[in-house]
Amino acid sequence: MPTLDTRQFGPIDYSVESTLEFPCGMPAFERHTRFLLIEKDTYAPFLFLQSVIDGQISFLVLPVTRIDPAYQLALEPEEMELLGMAVESECAFNSCTDGARVQSTSPLLTLVVVTLVPGGAPTANLVAPILIHMGNRKGLQSIQSVSGYSHQTLLPVGEGQC
Repeated sequence: MPTLDTRQFGPIDYSVESTLEFPCGMPAFERHTRFLLIEKDTYAPFLFLQSVIDGQISFLVLPVTRIDPAYQLALEPEEMELLGMAVESECAFNSCTDGARVQSTSPLLTLVVVTLVPGGAPTANLVAPILIHMGNRKGLQSIQSVSGYSHQTLLPVGEGQC
């Protein structure tokens, strides 16, 4: 079993089968093509997307439904292909030329990157969600350029929220 020395968690053992493959990496992190999704009870509901390529690189993420339960995701056919999804079977509408709308029955886990700034309110990037196909463990970061979402959405605060 391989061991990864991480900045956040120290050495962690993981199985190769638990890694997520990001064929294109992520914007500005293109060489990081393999990740682990780390869940720690003390940080719930937050998760960590930990690079296997470099133990110093980790992203604080949150399921998008914790911020916006009605989040609308539109994917281009090329993105669906990268994720190993059949375009025809995953489109909620007849035409997918303007970006496929993903059905709620999709095997996708949709995460958003959370930014913590000293002295500032935590925000989430709803413009560029991270998508993970849970069936085949492939992922990508999708830019939702015409979504109307913000890259600095304030996290909800209060009882029953994050």
